[in-house]
Amino acid sequence: MGEEKSLIGDLAGISEPLKKLIETIESGIGRVFKATFAKKDADAKAYEIRALAAAKADAIKLLSDGIKAAAPGTGGLSMNEDGMSMASLPAHEQDRLPNLPILSLEGRAQDRQAFQESIRQQNIESITAVAAEQLEDESAVESDPVDPDWTTRFFRYAEDISNEQMQNIWGRILAGEVKKPGSYSYRTLEIIRNLAKIEAETFVAIADRIVKAGSDYYFLVFPGQFEPSVAQKLILIEAGLISSTDTLVLSLQNDSSADTTFLPLESGTYYFEIYTPPGSPSVNQPVIVLTEAGKQVYNLVAPDANIEYLKLVVEKFINSGRRVDFGKIIKRHPDGRVQHFDTQQRW
Repeated sequence: MGEEKSLIGDLAGISEPLKKLIETIESGIGRVFKATFAKKDADAKAYEIRALAAAKADAIKLLSDGIKAAAPGTGGLSMNEDGMSMASLPAHEQDRLPNLPILSLEGRAQDRQAFQESIRQQNIESITAVAAEQLEDESAVESDPVDPDWTTRFFRYAEDISNEQMQNIWGRILAGEVKKPGSYSYRTLEIIRNLAKIEAETFVAIADRIVKAGSDYYFLVFPGQFEPSVAQKLILIEAGLISSTDTLVLSLQNDSSADTTFLPLESGTYYFEIYTPPGSPSVNQPVIVLTEAGKQVYNLVAPDANIEYLKLVVEKFINSGRRVDFGKIIKRHPDGRVQHFDTQQRW
């Protein structure tokens, strides 16, 4: 089979977003091929899994041979559904071990490196395929190029992301940075790279209760079933996704004789405005604030709102003497502001 043609030399007819994605990838990891963006079908994916499993079995055999040679009392490695284990056998029983291939230390290292690099290449291709899918329906992106240093760091991290859910997040990060360079900081990349499974799952579990007010993202803390638990808060503080300060408040007041003021809030695809008439009693609502990294992770996860939680929020503010208009967002300005919402849906 001939070598597959790189895409960088033939970008005619490709949309500007995808063209910029290709150029960004080329600047980070070198040549880009058509397969880089191909979604693998089920048969192909199954074949890849079988191939990787076979490669892993070969690698285990080589490791076993190395351990056996280095430590005569060791029985080598075995693998089953529970993982990999090392058997220790008396020297007189070692003859019943299977015959394993003999390879030099240099050869074993080369085999290990080839195996690891094939997995890393697959990880990168899965992530870039997600990014391409995200950009497929985009008509335009900002013309500024993605910072080469950012690109280099991104792919250095991305090559070791094997979890499918996390690959989806990293693909969204790449697409977002191509659309608007500077969207994801180095700190955010570092935090997401180091997210443990329990940290990611904890954030996703409570993300449907996050409320946005302009550039601020937070939880409105109402004691009860919707309040993040102490354990959840500690996990998210440790992960760098929420602020460690627990004394922050959202203050609603209008002590002057001026017109009624309002606070616009969003949660998922829902929008509501809290109106405070002049002379209303002040409300100091405790909040848990997301960090900058937490905001960016929230936008990647993009959960819809928890309707029962929003009902509670609306009820609390109405009971404090406020008027609340609530509805589902149906259109936005290009800059993100809400242009229209359905004011007929109220509680």
